[in-house]
Amino acid sequence: MSSGNERNDTERLHELREAAPNDDVEALVEIIQMQQARIRDLERTVRSLTETVNSNQARLNVQSDGMSSPDSPHFDSRDQAVMEAIASEQPDTVSVEQFHELYKTHTDARNGNTIKDRVKTLTEKGPFEEVGRREWRYEPTATQGVF
Repeated sequence: MSSGNERNDTERLHELREAAPNDDVEALVEIIQMQQARIRDLERTVRSLTETVNSNQARLNVQSDGMSSPDSPHFDSRDQAVMEAIASEQPDTVSVEQFHELYKTHTDARNGNTIKDRVKTLTEKGPFEEVGRREWRYEPTATQGVF
């Protein structure tokens, strides 16, 4: 509600109260004024929440599908689970097939195309060094702040 409309509404309510002084009008004017105050509070809350969401989205740089943007050094919980499993198992190298299996066993990802895209992003932006065709070495110090 804009302040101009609010001022006009407040003036009209005051005029109504003065023009028809009875208990019913008084009660209705009080209800309307309480509702106006509640609307102002809700509008402030919505603005604050919108600012918080925008700030968090910018900070996390997250796309609508939940994956980190390619230019973000951060990865979501699925990518982190895969990297943690690799760190735990400490293989010399990780193949595409192993990545697919890790996503299937350590996350809720099941769609082949989704997993393929995740593997591509993770190997390009994550702490991995390509050591062969479709094979990478995990280099946890290569990307700081992944976990």
